[in-house]
Amino acid sequence: MNKKIVVLAVLLCSAGAAKSYSLGLGLQYGGLFYYGSYTSNVSFLVSTSKDIHFAFNYLYTNYGGGIGLTGDYWVFDPVLTRVGQGALKLFAGVGFFFDTNFDFNNLHLGGRIPVGLDLKFPKFDIFLQMAPTWGLQFLPSPGLIGGSGFSGTGSIGARVWF
Repeated sequence: MNKKIVVLAVLLCSAGAAKSYSLGLGLQYGGLFYYGSYTSNVSFLVSTSKDIHFAFNYLYTNYGGGIGLTGDYWVFDPVLTRVGQGALKLFAGVGFFFDTNFDFNNLHLGGRIPVGLDLKFPKFDIFLQMAPTWGLQFLPSPGLIGGSGFSGTGSIGARVWF
């Protein structure tokens, strides 16, 4: 009898856990502002839950291209208003970034604070975000990004949820 209760409890917990975790895949377009310049990027998005988001970035400028990675954890995302079966949410979180530009042989790493609006429906969402950043440059010479360490990003994107 006790084994049946344990097995039933494990199955119920597993079913609940499976429903609470989702996979989101999408694209975003945005920009990175630092050194008094603007770098465009296109990103492939992977979200492992409603709160954990990664972007694999391709950066391009007049001078060439580069790659980057951002990872964010949304600390809160309250509903501002309902829109049909969806909801407009305000979100804010903490995260990291890494990028390198092939032509300048640079390497940056730092933290970010993503803030934005997310129009979330059951199977997809559309978002607009900005993220002030602070980071370090490791190559070609160590120092703060842009002299002060401060920069920022902005993007618009969409995800499909599975």
